[in-house]
Amino acid sequence: MRQINAATIDRLYPLDGGIAMAPDKSEYSPGIGERIPIALCCNAYLIRRANQWILWDTGIENNLFYQLEGKVVAHNIRGMVSRPIRTQLNE
Repeated sequence: MRQINAATIDRLYPLDGGIAMAPDKSEYSPGIGERIPIALCCNAYLIRRANQWILWDTGIENNLFYQLEGKVVAHNIRGMVSRPIRTQLNE
């Protein structure tokens, strides 16, 4: 049997990358949840591995933090940011 060396991480920090609000759940599951709104978490992750830092995904654009109602970012999906990634990294 062949052994696979899995990459290990030293630490994983989940970050809040914002929220994506879509007006129709069926866009993600055709035929299910038509005309039912859905909120999707846009998680980002800061990873410490082998003396390196990796930022996996950066979520929704940080400048939406200053637009309280968010902004349509794609296909009638509204992006909203309550805590910019930069703020979370500083913390």
